[in-house]
Amino acid sequence: DECVVPKYDYFHQYADTVNVSFGQITDKPFASGEEAGSNCINSLWEELLNANFEIKYSGTSSNISTLVNVSMISDDLPDITPCSETMFGELYEQEMLCDLTDYYEYYASPALKQILEYNTIADLSSATEEEKSQLSGCNLLASCKKVEGDEERLYAIPMLLDKYTYCPYVWIRSDWLDEMGEQMPTTRGEILALAEKFKSRPDCSYPIYTNDINFLYEWFGGIPSFYEQDYTTGAWSYSTIGDSFKNALESVRQLGQSGMIDTRIFSEASNAAAEVKQGNVGIYIGYFWQPQGGDISIVAQSKNIDWRVMPLCDENGDVIEVYTKPNIQNYYVVSSKCKNPELLFLMLNHMVEQWVNPDSTSSTYTERVLELMEMPKYEDLANYMGEWGPVIFDVPDKNYYMSLDIRNTIAENGTESDLKYSFSKYNYGLIKEYLSQGQSPASNNYNWIYYKIFYESASMADKFFDRMNYGGYFGTATTGMLNYAVSISNVENTYISNMVLQSTPISDKQFEEFKAKMIQAGVDSVLEELERDYKYKWWKGEESA
Repeated sequence: DECVVPKYDYFHQYADTVNVSFGQITDKPFASGEEAGSNCINSLWEELLNANFEIKYSGTSSNISTLVNVSMISDDLPDITPCSETMFGELYEQEMLCDLTDYYEYYASPALKQILEYNTIADLSSATEEEKSQLSGCNLLASCKKVEGDEERLYAIPMLLDKYTYCPYVWIRSDWLDEMGEQMPTTRGEILALAEKFKSRPDCSYPIYTNDINFLYEWFGGIPSFYEQDYTTGAWSYSTIGDSFKNALESVRQLGQSGMIDTRIFSEASNAAAEVKQGNVGIYIGYFWQPQGGDISIVAQSKNIDWRVMPLCDENGDVIEVYTKPNIQNYYVVSSKCKNPELLFLMLNHMVEQWVNPDSTSSTYTERVLELMEMPKYEDLANYMGEWGPVIFDVPDKNYYMSLDIRNTIAENGTESDLKYSFSKYNYGLIKEYLSQGQSPASNNYNWIYYKIFYESASMADKFFDRMNYGGYFGTATTGMLNYAVSISNVENTYISNMVLQSTPISDKQFEEFKAKMIQAGVDSVLEELERDYKYKWWKGEESA
């Protein structure tokens, strides 16, 4: 039957209170006395929409599908819930999902449609059709549709991650640089040469440290644990057993043997925070643009230490081509029994409007969250508040544009009123507070944030534009990936740990044995599944020939 939807605007508040149930992901800590279903963000949503929320279940992103499965079996699916792609498929087969096609057409605001269809908040008003076609290369709705008869129908909305979150940056101690009369390096070779000099210092335990081992492999051109589809042939492969990863593994092994890195990070829980904060590390590889996040605060908490920051570059000084985790974290689905399917879109509209249309007057949600973030009660948890509500949605390139916003405002001696995005105010406030203390922005314990935004973030982040490689499988774990995840991971971790810790070079025979074990553990079965069931060229939205 044709869907009949009520005529509400994009930011509608119901005249009569509506009741809506949710499944909720709870990966982040809540403020004292608050929890899933009973916290300040939930209360804000209920006020904005005039709704009562019931949280039927809550769990981490890794176990949410187990809870969804239980609710499916008991025929008690919440009105709106996140789930993996596998569970999405099972719920669809059980005919438990609402067809969202018409609701998306009527209720997804232009801002939301731009993000889901073009994966960017860049201004597209002057873009040509060809340029728009290129931007829609990773159409995020492709894996949310089901073919019914002669048309595709929409049955889910993807939960997104910021696509720049995992870009690696290199933090270098500027106080050591000055003491040793050295210049900031610009290539991998220069960084390694500088690390060798840092190694000779009595106060240096480890010249190089990171909290993400994958950054070391990527530094040398190796990409671990990625199911990739060749852009030309459509053939699938698994990156860890490729020749490029073998070469990267050998390069990282040599770093360990020469004492450049702490090899305990391959066999024990990393203690990067303590090593960096204690001042024992000269070069630290961390993430792009998370000034209020835990990773960057490691650098900020280094007492009486100055840091400078640069992007992670290869031997030629080119910013390395970043392989992010799949942009789709999970999917939101709506129960066929839900009386108000449009509510999902109303919430998403509120969450994205301010980024695509910063001058919009319909950004009440953004402004209210910012007010909450600045309250003393939530000061230490401000970075987590976006994930306290029942719906999580991260605008794909907001951090990149926020860095430009803050950089330009500082460079032009602007004020808070000159900031384009409301959420820029929070980080801008941090910087202005530090600068107002009378300390030189080029020499104080907080210059990590100043340099990161004022000097490097905009120009260097710009190099990432159009170089993001969503590479592999464009979606959450498939059935095969779930079935073989443990066996593949066990073999992968065991063999890689052994090879990277050995004192002798990794031989071709060793790596061939590793590949054979990986194939036996289930890699080939997953690749066969991808070849059979996922023949779409996600970047074009076409079916492979």
